[in-house]
Amino acid sequence: MPDATPPEGRCTRCKQTRPLFAYKPIHDCIELIGRVRLDEAAMHIAGLEDMDDRWCLARIEGRHHQPRLCVRCHDREATDEQEFIDHVLEDA
Repeated sequence: MPDATPPEGRCTRCKQTRPLFAYKPIHDCIELIGRVRLDEAAMHIAGLEDMDDRWCLARIEGRHHQPRLCVRCHDREATDEQEFIDHVLEDA
């Protein structure tokens, strides 16, 4: 049976050396809008910037890799994203 121990490294968020796990965002605004015209895409990107949607902006900026986070930061990131979804996206 293979060893299921996560790799150790430097956490993207807290910069501590700990076992790391990839963080995959809960929501994906880009997939929701689908294919759009360039002017619509620009308006949507401006909206993401106004809402400070760092998860979708990271994807737009070409940071496709998933951040490697320790358990504590992984949980915090999930909580931050869920609060963003509940308070910002639900109100939009």
